[in-house]
Amino acid sequence: MKIGRNDQCPCGSGKKYKKCCLPLQASARQSPVDAQQVAGSARSESAFAALQPEGSGSATDESQFWDEYGIASVDARIDILRRVVEEEKEFDGELAYELLVDVVVPLQHMGRLEDADAALDLVRERQPGAYRDQASWFDEWRVENALLAGRDIEGPLLEFASRPEANVDGFFRVMDRLLYHGRTEALLVALGPAWIALKDSPDITERAKQRIQRVAVDVVVDHQLSLDPSAAECAPELFEQIASIVGRDRAQVDESFEHRVRGGERHWRGEDFGSGTDRRDDVLLLLVMDFSRLLFSRDDWPPSRANLAAHEIGWYLASTASTPNRAQPGRSSQRRRGKRRREKDRSSNQFLLAPTAPSADRYVVDLIDPINPRPTRAATFYEALPPWIDFLVRQSLIPETQGPQLTRQVIRRLAPLSGLLERLSADPVMQGNVRRIQEAYM
Repeated sequence: MKIGRNDQCPCGSGKKYKKCCLPLQASARQSPVDAQQVAGSARSESAFAALQPEGSGSATDESQFWDEYGIASVDARIDILRRVVEEEKEFDGELAYELLVDVVVPLQHMGRLEDADAALDLVRERQPGAYRDQASWFDEWRVENALLAGRDIEGPLLEFASRPEANVDGFFRVMDRLLYHGRTEALLVALGPAWIALKDSPDITERAKQRIQRVAVDVVVDHQLSLDPSAAECAPELFEQIASIVGRDRAQVDESFEHRVRGGERHWRGEDFGSGTDRRDDVLLLLVMDFSRLLFSRDDWPPSRANLAAHEIGWYLASTASTPNRAQPGRSSQRRRGKRRREKDRSSNQFLLAPTAPSADRYVVDLIDPINPRPTRAATFYEALPPWIDFLVRQSLIPETQGPQLTRQVIRRLAPLSGLLERLSADPVMQGNVRRIQEAYM
């Protein structure tokens, strides 16, 4: 049975198909050959009539139009878009989105970013009301285009940040992309207006708000240290940029500075991660913060990407710790005391910290879920796994002999991620980093 564009998505999200899984299928489609472009252009003549008020307007005609629009080449779709924008009398935001998603996303994957911007400009100039109706989605595409092209992103980013509540998931996707690429100055400028719009939004959780606050702190601290590596505290003018987000209490900022300056000096033991206590959560946070410092001080990761990787590892550990059926190697049905009990605790703690192929696979599947795909986070987690395992070995938290084998097992289990990322994101840097890891461990 054919799924209509306005039907509920079969994935169960409750959203319309065109606003849920359809865009992902559009990005996965490959451009047809030139012969199909000619045929698609010819067929669009009759199909276009289905959108005209004087046409029959039947569901069959509309379905035929979208079927033929979907198989047309990108250039044929651009021609159809231009004609519909000029001639359709009932052009609204939903129609604009439906047409543009099958134009902009493929153009991004083809590297034709100026053409993608031109398609967005066409709708904004000719149908400004329809563009405003879906501006949060279109502005996300504009930020992506500027980032991919290496252009100044502050203009489109500020436009997008002025109304993030209409596309909260998109705002976090953009924030992740900017952190991944180290574009923290532009992000810092955008966080202020975005926070004003999001802090009282019912569509954003307290955890998400806390994440914005943590990102603001990390960004301002990293920026301060890039200007003055010997700095021991945040400059007043930089603190003012995030004061509205984190409040006037500087404790969180000072704590982050303390970690940046003195972090990485700790040596960890398995006993530090006692199960079932609040202290373990605090210690795990310090552990992943030490890991982030190692990434940008030893492995030359951009500080913002290192922080993103550390938080991703932290969220992964939290998700595995909360999984009720996760097996624990060496667990005994009897309660023992003395040396035997301590050895078992150490084994359990090591297992808590070390990734496993099944749990990593489940975590990545959740990040690339069609309802809310987060490809940047998935790629960052994948890139962080080999250095994380190496970090655990260096800290003697897992046996040295297990490190290489564990890394190969996890990376090989996640091998399909490369192909999925190529369909979900047009970012060549991210795709290249993932491929290099696969080549090293496959």
